[in-house]
Amino acid sequence: MGTGLPALCAARGVHRKLRPMGPADEKAPCHREQESRESGAEARADGAHGEGRESPKRKKSRVRPQSKKAGKKAEDLGPHAQALVAQMRDAVASDNKNNKSQKPAVEKMALLDSLYGKLINRKYQSALMDCGVLAAIRTWLEPLPDRSLPNIKIRRSMLEVLTHMKVDAAHLESSQVGKIVNFYSLNPREDRDVRKLARALASPTMTGVDEIEYFEFVPVSIIRELQEDIQRRTQKSIEAASFRGIPCISRNKKHALEAISQSLSRNLFVFQNFVLQTIFSFPRHFCIERKATDLRCEVNVQKLADEFLQIVEEEKYLRGERMRLEGEIEAERFAHAHYERLLLHESDISAIAASASELQRLSAEAEGMCQGFVERQLQRDTGENEAVELRGIKCEMYRKERDELYQRASADMLLLYIRQVGG
Repeated sequence: MGTGLPALCAARGVHRKLRPMGPADEKAPCHREQESRESGAEARADGAHGEGRESPKRKKSRVRPQSKKAGKKAEDLGPHAQALVAQMRDAVASDNKNNKSQKPAVEKMALLDSLYGKLINRKYQSALMDCGVLAAIRTWLEPLPDRSLPNIKIRRSMLEVLTHMKVDAAHLESSQVGKIVNFYSLNPREDRDVRKLARALASPTMTGVDEIEYFEFVPVSIIRELQEDIQRRTQKSIEAASFRGIPCISRNKKHALEAISQSLSRNLFVFQNFVLQTIFSFPRHFCIERKATDLRCEVNVQKLADEFLQIVEEEKYLRGERMRLEGEIEAERFAHAHYERLLLHESDISAIAASASELQRLSAEAEGMCQGFVERQLQRDTGENEAVELRGIKCEMYRKERDELYQRASADMLLLYIRQVGG
């Protein structure tokens, strides 16, 4: 079923209920211009054929079966449509690559003029839809890698092309083009004409949408209620674990519960002041599709705190294990470096070992020489001792002989003996 382009939510998409457009539906300016051209063509055809000719005959000729030649022409448009969509994708890839390299992205601008006429041509639209032209248009409208928007001429031309297309629900869901259209309709910094075109495409009165459900956008008031509910539960858990005002839970667990509450409050402040107020402005027809009771906190905060403490303990244990392993690795690295130094000085160590062997041999020779010297010294000492003993014996014998002579001989004989001995 052909319908206009529905609007999708900028974050996660919008679920829509579609109905056929009635005669009372409001028409967009581009559709009014197209219908005026068609009515003018019909009026000129009526003037050419005469005023008396009835219009039902014309309508009957319009709905007659398609000829084989026309069907063949429609089949021949498929390769051309595929080539056109491939050309669009190649231009996007080239511009993204140039943008990342900080070069001018001009491929889409160079292709835009020749592309615009083919995209708004009705005979190409069916084949283009089957080839995924909506997804290609979405990539043309998406921001560049440096977060800058495409050229305003590209944005305006692509949105004008979408106003000339009749999109069915299947192609709309598969392409997700409604997200980027809704983004341009909600962006307060967008050009006025571009935002007007996007709002016309996203208008429920134009597309015949009965209901819009924003599944992922939750108002700040409901998020604040959720935060207060979590803080209340956290405080209740702390108070329940105390006896007469004295806390019975550990200090770490109490700090964990307070950290959860403070983190939630800080994130809410950032979300409220730097996301919603600076990026999105919700449309007037925005309404809460979910009740506040659907967002009540049913999470066990005590269990979350226990899991948080368990994670902290595991982190401490793993940090200790890491330090131990780092110490072992450092010891192994030191030993490896020592072995490498030994290998570098292997020749010096071999020379030292050879020198040690030579010193050992010389030491053995010196020890043998010393032992021989000691033995000779002992022999000499023994000879000296024997000589001393022999001298003492001779002296003693001489003394005895002298004493005997003193006793037996006269004085003249003694003088003679002394002279002989002295001589």
